[in-house]
Amino acid sequence: MSQRLTREERIEIVLMSGELSNRVIAADFNARHPTRPPISHATVSKLLAKFRETGSVLDLPKCGRMKTVTNEETSVAVLASFSKSPQRSTRRMSLESGISRTSLRRILATHKWHPYKLQLLQHLNEDDPDRRTKFAEWAKQKLEQAPQFTQKILFSDEANFYVNEVNKQNHCYWSDINPHWIHPSKTAGTKKLMKYNADYDLSAKQGADTLAFIALLEEKLYPALLHTFWVDAENYSNVTRPWFASRIPFPLNFYLPGRKSSEAVNRILLTQGRPPLYSISEIEAKIYSDAKECLNLLSYRLGSSEYFFGNTPTSLDAFIFGFLGPLHKIHLPSGQLQQHLKQLTNLCHFCDNIISTFFMPNASGHLEVLQVLDDLFPAALLVVAEEPPIWAQQWLQDPLVVSLDPNRAVSKSHGALQESKELLQPGEAAT
Repeated sequence: MSQRLTREERIEIVLMSGELSNRVIAADFNARHPTRPPISHATVSKLLAKFRETGSVLDLPKCGRMKTVTNEETSVAVLASFSKSPQRSTRRMSLESGISRTSLRRILATHKWHPYKLQLLQHLNEDDPDRRTKFAEWAKQKLEQAPQFTQKILFSDEANFYVNEVNKQNHCYWSDINPHWIHPSKTAGTKKLMKYNADYDLSAKQGADTLAFIALLEEKLYPALLHTFWVDAENYSNVTRPWFASRIPFPLNFYLPGRKSSEAVNRILLTQGRPPLYSISEIEAKIYSDAKECLNLLSYRLGSSEYFFGNTPTSLDAFIFGFLGPLHKIHLPSGQLQQHLKQLTNLCHFCDNIISTFFMPNASGHLEVLQVLDDLFPAALLVVAEEPPIWAQQWLQDPLVVSLDPNRAVSKSHGALQESKELLQPGEAAT
């Protein structure tokens, strides 16, 4: 976009016109003013036409309201403010100056100022070239041994959560030129939390089995668990409602548990209520029968193994543990499904093994969650105590955890685990 001509420059072009052509005038004018952006012959033609028509080289007054915000005085003040604090956002500047963000952005865009955003780069150390060479040699050796090696690599999803106070989405640097600015934070040894795929080593068949078992649990076992905790009158009155309502502020603690119970009934009727079974009492026998068959199938699939796929836990183990853990440890007044689970000793051992392996009490009596699997078995915090009411009142920060929603239980965050494991007092954890 060419720079606008001043009044004196326009008069100069008119004086230069004479018998010269527009192209010659433009070239002569550009030669006299080498420091400004050059003009084209079209600019000369329009200016001379305006002079012949109006007798003036000035622009005609524009219709509409006059600019009261984006005038020259305000523009100078805004640019000076951003020059002093280029990392300031337009939102903060708008609050401080009283100028709308739209006007601020218009001023900055008119003067070709841009928000330069940070780009996170990998910091290179002195030994990085050697390690790269070593990796290349290792990869070359692998390809020589197995030409299909690259096809066996599974690039799983990875999420990085940086905790070095750098947010490149909300961090910008306003300037008319690229400042090549470096954020004054540590570039080496950046602290971050990483989350990896727990099913990395599973084969395609095992991955398909995982999805099949998860679908089976949601269809057959989950309705029975909802009925056990939220529909059964004895369990709901003596365990679930007091447990759930203990951490809900008044008066919601009188309303939300009942609504959750109604939602459980509606879900059971919606998923299991097929002709000729329409009422919850008619469906009860069927859902418990299906749940017991599901437990028998899980017991048969587990056999004598520690986990469902080999010697290391996967997301399926976490999913199943989220279902079976509360049913295994919580004392229920009415527990026909719990009694059936007690008869399947390998499933009970499966739950006890996870608790003893990944949630061992340390010397001070608090729970110690292993770093590697603290995201894999968050639902275990529901079942580490023999007396749920003692610790449930401390743990129940999120009611959805107790609602036996498996997706919510498995996805409990690392930070919540670290905070929640300190809630159990010495002597409350079961061995």
